[in-house]
Amino acid sequence: FRMTDERIGYIIGSIALVSGALLFVVPAVTVHLNRYRLNAGAILLLILLYPLCGLASGIPFAVLIVSASVIQYIMGSFIDGPILERIPDSEKSGFTGLKMLMNYLGFALGNYAAGWFLESGKGYAPIYYTAAALAFIQLFIYVGGLMGPMEKGRESLLPAHREGKNDSPDAV
Repeated sequence: FRMTDERIGYIIGSIALVSGALLFVVPAVTVHLNRYRLNAGAILLLILLYPLCGLASGIPFAVLIVSASVIQYIMGSFIDGPILERIPDSEKSGFTGLKMLMNYLGFALGNYAAGWFLESGKGYAPIYYTAAALAFIQLFIYVGGLMGPMEKGRESLLPAHREGKNDSPDAV
C-alpha cells in the first residue's frame, strides 16, 4: 500500500482513539433509535466498505479501513445491551466468555486465511472480499435469526426481560 510504518501506526492509533471516544457517545445517541436496525445497517455498511478497501490504496484506503474498524468496534454495543438485559446475572460471565472465545477464534482464523492469501500471491484484495462475504452471511443470520424475534417481541430465543428487578450495584 506504499505506506510508511509511521503512517500505519497513525492509522492504528486513530482507530483506537476514535473508537474509544465513540464508545462513550454511541449509547447516549442511540438510546432512542432502533438498535436492531442500526446494527443491521452497520453490517450492511461493512459489506459495502470491505470491497472498497480491496480496491483502494494510500489515503483513501486509510479512511476506509478506519471507518470499517470504528464500525466494527461500536456495533457490538447495539446488540450486547438487549442480550445482557435478558441473561440472569449468574450467566453473564458465561455469555461474555463465549463471546470472547468466538471473537478470538474469528481473529485466529482470519489471520490464518489472510496469511494463506498473501502466501499464495493473491494479495490483500481477496482478504477484504472474503470479509465482505462473511459480513453478508452475518447479516443474513442476524436479520433472519436474531433481529426478527427480538424486534417483533417474540423473544423465544432469549430468556424473558426481567422487569422490576433492580440489579444495580447500588441496590440494597
